[in-house]
Amino acid sequence: MKRTVLTLLAAFAAFSAVAQEGMMDPTPPKEVANLQFMVGKWEATLKMFDPSGAVSESKATADNRMVMGGRFLQITQKMSFEGMEIEGMMLTTYDAETGKYVAWWYDQLGARPVESEGTYSDGKFVFVSKPYSMPGMGEATFRSTFERLPDGRFRFLLEMKAGGGDWTTMMDGAFKRVS
Repeated sequence: MKRTVLTLLAAFAAFSAVAQEGMMDPTPPKEVANLQFMVGKWEATLKMFDPSGAVSESKATADNRMVMGGRFLQITQKMSFEGMEIEGMMLTTYDAETGKYVAWWYDQLGARPVESEGTYSDGKFVFVSKPYSMPGMGEATFRSTFERLPDGRFRFLLEMKAGGGDWTTMMDGAFKRVS
């Protein structure tokens, strides 16, 4: 019995040492700091562009905060479009393994997230999504741009490409900080 207990204790100690060596560092990569300019509460009037060329406007709010120990920026956005309230959430961070920013967009219009990879340069993030199946439209790819503006606002531009065509603008506007 004594030998079994000692063997189990030795095995547990060895397992603990190996597990601790393999633990990931919980400190966010330094590149995550580039996301800070979007933290806060924001509002905007977004221009919405439909495929026919018609332009409409939509009021939007965003509540953006760093979450999970500062590793992720969580963007929670609400807007009204054609009488429908739309709420979405994006999580984004920097992936040190790939050297790219990564993002996942969720909203009540679909069960799966839109997954994107992006870059940051000169105060601008540009994310390009993996192809995403759109009901009634087939696959589409999205490009989201978040650009820091000199007056403290940030511009949001959403573009879409479907069926091998060109990028078309879906939304464009500048978010102004409200707190």
